[in-house]
Amino acid sequence: MQATKAMESQSKIASKLLPIADETSVLDLVIIGCGPAGLSLAAESAKKGLTVGLIGPDLPFTNNYGVWEDEFKDLGLESCIEHVWKDTVVYLDRNKPIMIGRAYGRVDRDLLHEELLRRCNEAGVTYLNSKVEQIKESPDGHRVVYCGRGHKILCRLAIVASGAASGKLLEYEVGGPRVCVQTAYGVEVEVERYPYDPSLMVFMDYRDCFKEKFTHPEEANPTFLYAMAMSSTRVFFEETCLASKDAMPFDLLKKRLMSRLDAMGVRIIKVYEEEWSYIPVGGSLPNTDQKNLAFGAAASMVHPATGYSVVRSLSEAPRYASVISDILRNRVYSGQYLPGSSEMSSPSMLGTDFFPCSLNSTDRIKSLKDVLQNRRNEQKYLLLTTV
Repeated sequence: MQATKAMESQSKIASKLLPIADETSVLDLVIIGCGPAGLSLAAESAKKGLTVGLIGPDLPFTNNYGVWEDEFKDLGLESCIEHVWKDTVVYLDRNKPIMIGRAYGRVDRDLLHEELLRRCNEAGVTYLNSKVEQIKESPDGHRVVYCGRGHKILCRLAIVASGAASGKLLEYEVGGPRVCVQTAYGVEVEVERYPYDPSLMVFMDYRDCFKEKFTHPEEANPTFLYAMAMSSTRVFFEETCLASKDAMPFDLLKKRLMSRLDAMGVRIIKVYEEEWSYIPVGGSLPNTDQKNLAFGAAASMVHPATGYSVVRSLSEAPRYASVISDILRNRVYSGQYLPGSSEMSSPSMLGTDFFPCSLNSTDRIKSLKDVLQNRRNEQKYLLLTTV
């Protein structure tokens, strides 16, 4: 439902980027996936002088993104924020609001899409509007990306950035934490009266608004309200199940949201838009001995407790691109053993290597293992939030 929304105000990717014209030439890098993660990594990699092809369906950004204002400013994307709230508030019980002390912004998805496309265009990224069926290795060691309609694209390295549903193109560690799901149902509406201070962003309201009127069904599965007031009467409300082993159905989330708003005395005059959010959280990390890389949600970069990922992907893209550029320019992946180490070199292992290239090979591998262990420890927080 969410992915099929028509967003006519957003440019088609094919109208902004030149096509991958010659399927017989070998690109340095192919990035699969055209969301924020894929577009940002494509732009940053091409800025490093790599020949980069972007492959994926030509779809718009349909999700509503909320970000901490300071983080988006650090990315040079403050012009893509359409509304800023001076502070954010969390309610865990009726009488004690918790002020976060941090400004929060709503991203203009149209402006973000256009800005990332502009960066790709300026850097020389080329594009093919197609799904990817599989990635294989050619006899000469290149990657062959098999696409729809018989297209085959050759590259030295392929990176999958097509979201959490990338399993057919990647291999993941066995025995990792179970994938849980964050689901949410939201509406942007016109209301007669907004019950909160519109200068504040309501990050989480876990209060039970139903006790005074009736017993809420399925009370064992907690949800919270997320609210962004664009004015005193135009508001985006969203009911969210933070993380659950089994996805909470959208119809139940909608029922809860409408019951909550009714209990709060909120009368909806007009509905502008509905949103259905389904975010897998947790799960295993990609294997580091495969020859295809992952980025964004495909690399388990979604925060395992909150479901946030866009800012992390955008902020990691420059460093990731720098490592990829170093790998390709120095030809450090060739199936040979790294000097001074018994570990087999692979682009997947080195591509997740976010630390100085001045380290020797043994230290690089040790540091990589530390990075991966830290990410595994981070995922353990998911166990504290699942129901």
